[in-house]
Amino acid sequence: MTSANNSQRNILLIPVQDNLSHLGVKYLHYTLLGKGFQSKQLFLPYFSANDPAILNNLKEYISKLDPLYIGLSLTSMEYHRSHDLANFLKKTFPDIPIICGGVHPTVDPESCLSFADYAMVGECEFSLIDFTNALINGVDVKAVDNLCYMEDGKMRKNPLAPAIKDLDELPIFDHIPTLTYIQRKDTKIYEITRDIYHREGRFQGRTYEMLSSRGCAFSCTYCTNNYFNKMYPSNKRVRRRSIPNIIEELEQMKRNDHEIMQIVFHDSSFLIGTREYFKEFCEEYKKKIKLPFIVSTMPTTIDKEKLDLLKDAGVSWVTMALQTGSDRVNKDIYKRKSYRKDFLDATKLIKAANLPVKSDVIMDNPFETPDDIILTIETIMETPKPCLYEIFSLALLPGTELFERAKRECPEKMEDPRGKNFMKFQQNYLNTLVSLAVYLPKSIMGILLKLYKSDSNGSGMFKVALSIAKALSVVYFKPKNLFYWLKLTRGDSFIETFRILPLYVKDYFTYRNL
Repeated sequence: MTSANNSQRNILLIPVQDNLSHLGVKYLHYTLLGKGFQSKQLFLPYFSANDPAILNNLKEYISKLDPLYIGLSLTSMEYHRSHDLANFLKKTFPDIPIICGGVHPTVDPESCLSFADYAMVGECEFSLIDFTNALINGVDVKAVDNLCYMEDGKMRKNPLAPAIKDLDELPIFDHIPTLTYIQRKDTKIYEITRDIYHREGRFQGRTYEMLSSRGCAFSCTYCTNNYFNKMYPSNKRVRRRSIPNIIEELEQMKRNDHEIMQIVFHDSSFLIGTREYFKEFCEEYKKKIKLPFIVSTMPTTIDKEKLDLLKDAGVSWVTMALQTGSDRVNKDIYKRKSYRKDFLDATKLIKAANLPVKSDVIMDNPFETPDDIILTIETIMETPKPCLYEIFSLALLPGTELFERAKRECPEKMEDPRGKNFMKFQQNYLNTLVSLAVYLPKSIMGILLKLYKSDSNGSGMFKVALSIAKALSVVYFKPKNLFYWLKLTRGDSFIETFRILPLYVKDYFTYRNL
């Protein structure tokens, strides 16, 4: 095939996950489109290698598309689905190259090269352009930065291109992305329309998700940012987009997507930056956007002035991670410079601003003791109600500092992170008490903890009391807490709460680990 024909060939990008929220692939897709390439996105939320109808329709779609290459984006959680999908693709289309990117290929590229031809690590927008041009022009792709591949039985890893310094160079994309397709439950493949996006997207497709920065100022030992910070040692930890660039994207969203009800900034450290920057952002946002929005940050970055600015601009809530109530674990295991007092002080500031607390904790840490977990329970008990916590099971990700430590000190306790569902924590008494502490009154939790300490084997009074507490939580305290938490995000308005409630029933109240 000639280069001229190659330049008109389709490119197929597949985010291997079970929802339509994937900012990373959107950036790749729109970067390719911006350079004149024929990029297509395909979401496969219902993919199963054991369903002949899914496979037949996928085969037909790709045969017609005849892509130059297929790109798969995955985290460790999607590893096995990616493996099954890639095996099907290689068997069915042996001449189409497959390249993997995303978090898992970045931290563990060699595991992806067992089913893909190439893996690309780190920030890949511009390296993927180079890869595409190389294929089109018949040039050896093995000179492309960030690329990994197998040669003579060994993995070759090319030099890493610098991280993108000016994030304003990245494209602004659409809420409902163009040239994007989905294989739905009926196994047929459709171009995503507004109606399909509302049916298949998270929060009924009425939440706009974006990034105003990249990177994290912290380097917690369990987090992929721990790996990325070592990967780009000379890089500025947090790179921010300019405020005009952020507002330009949001104004485009407002023109094109009138149904949007809230905006989520997925920045790891939204509040890292100068006060002048946040004052200007909040002023521009309040003047030009005027929609509820959600941000995430660390407890140590919160203060009254920042909260007042955010509240005035329309923030619904600020997510900040607790992870553990044990200062020992935070300091010695996670190396987080945020401790129990920092967290509880921040919750008081949030409550004073009449905002709800949302946080998360990590369970199933092989380095934690029962006393550490009890400190987490007690910290949650001190959190002002209504509050919301997501509870995650620790995934020891390759390349992170905690992964290497676990390999040295407790390899027998390590789980394979590939395919692990970190939304499902181990079922034991202490983990159950952690989840109950989010909803139950402090007085009831105090009784449960006292009974546990005297009867941790789960016999007698503790087991009976725990069963009663779980039932009360399900039928009364949990629904009440979730409703009043959501009401607080809507300025205590019952009308606004009932208006927004349908968006959360599926995503937060049914599937998420709350």
